[in-house]
Amino acid sequence: MRKIILGVCFLLVTAVSGAGVLHAQSPNAELMKLDAQRMKAISDADMTAVGALLADDYIHVHAVGTIMNKSEYIANLEKSPRKSYRAPDAKVSIRVYGDIAIMVGPQFNQMPNGGDPVEYAVTVIWHKIGGSWKQVGAAYSPIPKKK
Repeated sequence: MRKIILGVCFLLVTAVSGAGVLHAQSPNAELMKLDAQRMKAISDADMTAVGALLADDYIHVHAVGTIMNKSEYIANLEKSPRKSYRAPDAKVSIRVYGDIAIMVGPQFNQMPNGGDPVEYAVTVIWHKIGGSWKQVGAAYSPIPKKK
């Protein structure tokens, strides 16, 4: 009987401490915060902030298929500013695989010419480098307007 009680206590302690470790390691909130910073930096035309979120080997794939590296992408944002945002009820999915995370969700880009915002399905790839999450890639796919 004593062995059973000790065994149950051990399992409970292991389960509780393991749950705490899993909770402490969950990066979803951190990634959502960084993603909001990314869109704010783009919207504010703050290229220093955009650059700080991107890894040096960043790859950007535009909806039209153009592929850019980090410096080309930042130059493109400077030349063609926009407001980037998500709807308040946007469903964003995050999958974490060790030090790699994939974030998928809708995003709107509004150009300053006053045209309608364009909605994209965006896949953002994050890599934890030196203890900080950096964006290593992004791919945009246009979402057709609903009729």
